[in-house]
Amino acid sequence: RKDRVLLETLRWSENELAEQRRAELARFRAPWRAIERFVDLYLPVSPVDARWNLWAQVSARPPEDAEGQAQIAALEQAWVADLADWVRRGIESGAFPASDSASDAAAEREDASGLALRWVLLMNGIAEQVRLGAPGHGAQWARSYALAVIASDLGAG
Repeated sequence: RKDRVLLETLRWSENELAEQRRAELARFRAPWRAIERFVDLYLPVSPVDARWNLWAQVSARPPEDAEGQAQIAALEQAWVADLADWVRRGIESGAFPASDSASDAAAEREDASGLALRWVLLMNGIAEQVRLGAPGHGAQWARSYALAVIASDLGAG
């Protein structure tokens, strides 16, 4: 079935990209630089970005079974988890502003997953603008917009 072929292709593509992403980000020491690169890897490069168009096709024909839905959720969760890890590293290293009290800092680390989810969902919407070729909403706009929101949320902007 077409929906299964699309899902398997997406899984293969995302798993390959996850390996590449983790290896590439592991080379960074500065959390902000890693987050910048993460955004570059996440967002589409143009309206004809093959990975994003594959996601659009899967979204147009989402799996109806629990297993297929869980596979899609796991692919997105991998992005969120990787981004949250860099947020935690930034807080723990002092690269990102943190609260003065130990309990507030612990809460911020726990909230790293919430921030990462927010940013991934934001980037999904931004990506759709790029994918649709919306005037003035190209890859550079997408990157700048996403990074401005992330910096603001981290108290750096």
